Amino acid sequence: MCKNMDEIEPQYVPILLLLEATGFRLVDILNLKQDALIEIAGEYWVRSERANLRYQYVMVPIRKELAELIKENTKKVQEKFSSENPENFMFLRYSGAKGIGKPFLQLSVLRSLDRFAERVNIIDESGRRFHFKATAFKHRFGLKIMKAGLNMAQVHQLIANVTSEMPMIYVRKILKESLQNE
Repeated sequence: MCKNMDEIEPQYVPILLLLEATGFRLVDILNLKQDALIEIAGEYWVRSERANLRYQYVMVPIRKELAELIKENTKKVQEKFSSENPENFMFLRYSGAKGIGKPFLQLSVLRSLDRFAERVNIIDESGRRFHFKATAFKHRFGLKIMKAGLNMAQVHQLIANVTSEMPMIYVRKILKESLQNE
């Protein structure tokens, strides 16, 4: 994902890796329960409980290494906060000035990414400091899986959009990139 991953605060790393690997919305990642990591026939999957969308219980495969990192994180959360986590959240804050043992806020994750961008001097096209947005990971995932050969219906289901507008935008972007490369 990133050559400067060691510059990111460790408690945020599994969250960011899951964002990159699943295409789930940040709020969905932060609300994952400890039983969201599922092993089926030696393969690992993450299940989202997005009940407000047309596809409930979207499951996305993840690599074994990421599954092991999530298991490690879950064990740490269980050991440190077993009685303070009645909702069994997968991710709780375990370091920082405040909020220890509480679920992450989306804003705190994005602020951490902005601090990371400042530390490693990530700039945008206009030369200003890059500002991370939660939806960027989802769109990057959508583009990646469409380039990998999934059709629009499959992409639509995996990214759990209400309309098929985003997969259409991905198609246009891929076509534009391919025309520019010719």
